[in-house]
Amino acid sequence: IHEDMGAMIFNPHRYTLEEGGMKQTDAVQLAFKRETDPKGLLNPGKMIAWENPDFDYAQGKNFLFPGLEARARAAEGA
Repeated sequence: IHEDMGAMIFNPHRYTLEEGGMKQTDAVQLAFKRETDPKGLLNPGKMIAWENPDFDYAQGKNFLFPGLEARARAAEGA
């Protein structure tokens, strides 16, 4: 109901821009990041589009950037 009235709802419990509230890739923001941080050293894992441009938001799955995914798999195997 809030979004229908134009009020954006952001999720402070998610660390990626897209999952936190944008719910989609911002092409301008991604282009700016590529220009200013071509090696992706600043805020790694913060933009899903940087790590995985083909990520399907409709699947309803949470995104784990490669560094966290490796730790999660290691924890499952421990």
